[in-house]
Amino acid sequence: MALKRTKAPSSRADEAAAVVAPARSRWWFGETANRPFQKLPALFLVLGSPIGLLFAVVTPPFQVPDEPAHFYRSFAISEGSCISPAQQTIPFAVQELAAAFPNRVEDRHAVRLQEYRRLMKNNWRQGGDAKVSNANASIYSCVPYVASSIGIALMKIFSEPAIMLLYAARFANLCLYLLVVYAAIRIIPIGRLILFCVALMPMSLYLAASVSADGLTISGAFLLTAFILYLAFDPAIETLSKKTFFVLAALFLFATLCKFNPWFVLLVLIIPSAKFGGQKRKMASAAILLGIIVLVSALWQLADRANVVVFEAGRANLGIHVQDNLRFVLHHPMVFLVAVGRTLRQFRVDFATEFVGYFGWLSIPFPLWLVITYIALLIAAGLVSGSTTRFSLRSRLICASVVVGSTISIFALLWGFEMTPTFFAIEVAGVHPAFAPGVQGRYFIPLAPLLLLLLSSDKVRWNSRLIVAGSIAIILLSNGVALALERRVYYYGNKVEPSRAGLYREGLWVTDVAGRHRFDPASPEQYGAARFGGLPGDVPIIGDWNGDGRPKLGIYRRGLWILDWTGTSAFTATAGRIFSFGGEQGDIPVTGDWTGDGKTKIGIYRAGAWILDTNGDGKFEEGVDTVLHYGGIKGDIPVVGHWTGRGKSNIGVDRKGLWLLDSNGNGQFDGPESRVPDTIVQYGLPEDVPVVGDWTGDGKTKLGVVRDGSTWILDLDGLHMMGKGSPQFTFGSKGSIPIVGPWVPNY
Repeated sequence: MALKRTKAPSSRADEAAAVVAPARSRWWFGETANRPFQKLPALFLVLGSPIGLLFAVVTPPFQVPDEPAHFYRSFAISEGSCISPAQQTIPFAVQELAAAFPNRVEDRHAVRLQEYRRLMKNNWRQGGDAKVSNANASIYSCVPYVASSIGIALMKIFSEPAIMLLYAARFANLCLYLLVVYAAIRIIPIGRLILFCVALMPMSLYLAASVSADGLTISGAFLLTAFILYLAFDPAIETLSKKTFFVLAALFLFATLCKFNPWFVLLVLIIPSAKFGGQKRKMASAAILLGIIVLVSALWQLADRANVVVFEAGRANLGIHVQDNLRFVLHHPMVFLVAVGRTLRQFRVDFATEFVGYFGWLSIPFPLWLVITYIALLIAAGLVSGSTTRFSLRSRLICASVVVGSTISIFALLWGFEMTPTFFAIEVAGVHPAFAPGVQGRYFIPLAPLLLLLLSSDKVRWNSRLIVAGSIAIILLSNGVALALERRVYYYGNKVEPSRAGLYREGLWVTDVAGRHRFDPASPEQYGAARFGGLPGDVPIIGDWNGDGRPKLGIYRRGLWILDWTGTSAFTATAGRIFSFGGEQGDIPVTGDWTGDGKTKIGIYRAGAWILDTNGDGKFEEGVDTVLHYGGIKGDIPVVGHWTGRGKSNIGVDRKGLWLLDSNGNGQFDGPESRVPDTIVQYGLPEDVPVVGDWTGDGKTKLGVVRDGSTWILDLDGLHMMGKGSPQFTFGSKGSIPIVGPWVPNY
């Protein structure tokens, strides 16, 4: 069987006729015959190259999820080792990059050019060798690291600094991404604008311009999808030759070794049977392709078995048993599917943001209005995709099957890798709803073109020039905002909303939104008010329960935690959560970000014992959650804050004006005789009520007291001294409970 083409039309009229009469098709067919769409491949390179380079340069080293692990893996491959050990040996200068740019560096300090200059002076060979554990990245095949490892190898020839090895890997990954996606956009006959917009999405370019396996995983899936649609819809291809089938198999192997997903084989069913020489040959071809990718994946797992064992052992040390988790999915499919649906519904906004743009270590979210705008653009691109090529119901069902099957597989895989036994045990018992862990919105980028093709309609007729121009405008706006956001956060400090005063009385919350220290109902712009709780004995609590950056209300009621999860200032079945944690006589509720993931979690202070819900599931699990001992003298009042800067919350107590703060973060009291002692300061009087907050917005929690129920004295300069650095103001009255939070105007 040979790949055959009909004679190409020679005029513009012939090109237009080729769309109507497929028998007279040429290379430009379907959407590719639309003149504005013909320019999309070149426009992709024109836009993607500079924006991608800016992402590669503006994003500080190792500020992309798992980039250190991927960089170490690429470095090992550049040494000629396709299979890298879980315990890897790397030059000390390479490891120094991770020390200079730790995860969420913006929580520690603004990035300065001096740091880059210092690292540029160090040759990558200097300083001997260091050992790093890289079990997670070692289970990947070497294929998605081919570009980054080549870039590193080239820089090694010139004995460049370690930081230049990193940037060489980023640039190489970006170049390969641009070339692969360019080829995909050029050949795809339907959904060209979809591919163009998804590939230029901020999150796509952000990942492509990093040392990550995601860039090649995304582009490989795009090229495979485009090639299958090309074979299916190009009327000039009458039969599939052996050479064509070989190319198809090679693309499947490439995509599989980047990320195993057998569901993509279903796309072959879109290709007409006649091009295979009959239905039986078509099904046989699909079976052969499935057998090839399963066999290759199994052979890789066998060759890399030692790393797989180490990975599973590491998971087991965390209480996660991968094989048991996967067996649970098989034995309780409905429980699993219900959890998947619940997770998609509950975290739909998070998934959408992570899909369009969530930068850093999931610490710099894209503005929600731009997330909505970009998703609207993708929907519009999907709707116009059927204007020149009809996408049949059968083809839509096949694409839907690939999307649904792939989504379930993603959730199942992460369930196996991340789920602790307690979570799904309580789900089966019906005690507490479980959510599927570990899934991020970026995992769905390779599936986006297929999902959006389901929206295509031959009845939608929009001006192609206008929609291409509008798409480019939104792409430039979105990526410009993303780059500006990164630049501001990383190089000028992550501006934090300063903490302000508030009061609670019998269910009424009054917050000093404007920071003017006065409560005037006639001036609503100066304060915020809400009703939440109100039963006798209710204790108000504040926290960012879902990690979206906004303070939210909560009530502690004798062991029952009632949380306004979404920030509506009201408790509903969808917007609230209820947990049972603590409840013994004398328990005092405490809240904090115990793990540094940006989400506030609950805890109890019990006569010196701190019982902290570190995994955030709302209940105490022995061996999983944390129990610390700090304070314990009668009258001690627990306080929580970031004493040395942002990151994990640290504990402390106010002992009638004497503050003992766990400033070294080890969870135990270290006196003056210790090598790294805790902070011990005198601030306030014995009868004062302690309050803590980031009064100046510099990321550091400072002390404060409320005297006589209404006089606030705040340690603005952090020197722990009453006087000039501790101004006073009046807010509230006796009988009110003082509360503190970074109130925002729309709170």
